[in-house]
Amino acid sequence: MERIGRYQITGELGRGGMGVVYRAQDPAIGRTVAIKTIRLDTIADPAELRQLRDRLLREARSAGLLSHPSIVTIYDVGQESNMAYIAMEFVEGHTLEQLVREKGPLSGPQLIQVLRETAEALDHAHAQGIIHRDVKPANIMIAGSGAVKITDFGVAKISSQNMTQADMILGTPSFMSPEQIEGRPIDGRSDQFALAVIAYELLTGERPFAGDTIPGLLYQIVKQEPVSPHMLNATLREPVSRVLAQALDKNPDHRFLKCTAFVRALESALNESKGWHAMPKGASSSQETVAAPSPTSNAAASLPPPRRALRVEAGESPKPARWPIFAGACGVLLALASGYIYYLNRPYTPEPQAQPALAGTPPAVAGGADKPSPLAPAPPSPAASADIPPAPAPVQTAPPKPIVAPEPPDEPPAGATIVDIISEPGNANVSIDDGKRSCVTPCPQSLDNGRHTLTFSLPGYRSTTRIVNLPQESTVRVTLLRTEGTLAIRSSPPGAAIYIDGQARAERTPAMLTLPAGRHKITLKRDGAPDYEESIEIKDQVMTNMNVNW
Repeated sequence: MERIGRYQITGELGRGGMGVVYRAQDPAIGRTVAIKTIRLDTIADPAELRQLRDRLLREARSAGLLSHPSIVTIYDVGQESNMAYIAMEFVEGHTLEQLVREKGPLSGPQLIQVLRETAEALDHAHAQGIIHRDVKPANIMIAGSGAVKITDFGVAKISSQNMTQADMILGTPSFMSPEQIEGRPIDGRSDQFALAVIAYELLTGERPFAGDTIPGLLYQIVKQEPVSPHMLNATLREPVSRVLAQALDKNPDHRFLKCTAFVRALESALNESKGWHAMPKGASSSQETVAAPSPTSNAAASLPPPRRALRVEAGESPKPARWPIFAGACGVLLALASGYIYYLNRPYTPEPQAQPALAGTPPAVAGGADKPSPLAPAPPSPAASADIPPAPAPVQTAPPKPIVAPEPPDEPPAGATIVDIISEPGNANVSIDDGKRSCVTPCPQSLDNGRHTLTFSLPGYRSTTRIVNLPQESTVRVTLLRTEGTLAIRSSPPGAAIYIDGQARAERTPAMLTLPAGRHKITLKRDGAPDYEESIEIKDQVMTNMNVNW
């Protein structure tokens, strides 16, 4: 392609789900522009195509009214053949996605700058009533000067409204908010959710939600909580996780009022994590899984300091910990008390030369393999023996049961922590550190201080992996998700009643149903037509299509 409208194409900048982005020259004023094309050939209905074109023009004009140094300016919009196009400001630089992929994680000041400028631009657009709807690293440009430029304002709404026409999701669903996925009304807090996903990935090298399939990914965004960032990046502290958890809340009412408020809170929390740094992609999985048992090992020394150490002022020598001395003293006292109680309540054992017991006293019991049970009947009188003189018959009273001192709870060895491992539902198998240890929930475990990987498995539920850092945490609580998939049912004509395994559903075709993984009998019924039955295998986190034509 050599020309679009009046613009002369000079090169290709990139490709996306909606079309191609070109570098072009505006011959009228000699200005370099970026041309984003939007395919319209996927829409077969002329009326629907006309509505889409009108929406595109309206949204592009609205976005063109935005004037902010961190928002790419829109110059022109038009249509040629089966393709719409938008001419916008050309930014010499890289997208945030390219920058991180090619040069690695951002430095601390650069990361904060990118988030701050992006948040300010988003808040400016939200104040004008414009929601981006597709905030992601590929839509954030970093100019050669380091300045941030957000692109694709106004285009994202067209993408989101049109994404089901071609039976595909356009853009990157990893950054979509729960309310956007569910088709609920959205506002600027939906863009804030996407910005929090970006911040999470920049800090940890991992996305908070990741699935092998699009239905599985969307299910995680709507239903599942992400792993706390400080579990993936040991240089972060819990305040960072709390701020990101608020911005990623499923309920938009629980998020920050503005994007800038979120970034300010995140910056303040990062300032509490002295010496923090961002992690490269995939680095969290290569961290050491468990610290060496020796408390003097180099691995243990590399762990982040306990939270108490953050309160030590510069130049002040930390005070020696007193709890080991106190714990040791308590252990000694407890051992002495246990020994004394045992001494008072031990069974009485006479010396070998002791005289026979007097009447009314229990007989002496000699130790050894032939020791009778204290609850067994008394032995017969030895009077019948010719070699032993008769002795008075003992009173047959069972001796009192000895008082056994309760054993003290097991204390973890030095450099270890007792962690409670809990799952909902329970009875899940837990593999600790790739099978080095295992247990069935609920199960307290004494583990060496350091980083541990716990994998939960239970039939009918998805395998779940959690990372725990000791001694910072003492409880691991996991809610297991059932294995389930999505069934998309269409019929021609539509409006058929749906029965799943003989049970009527409220939905009518077309419908998208979430069903437990496994084989199900699907029945469709329509007046004046024979019933249609089919057995379908539903796979976990997979969308299965069913089309019926009567």
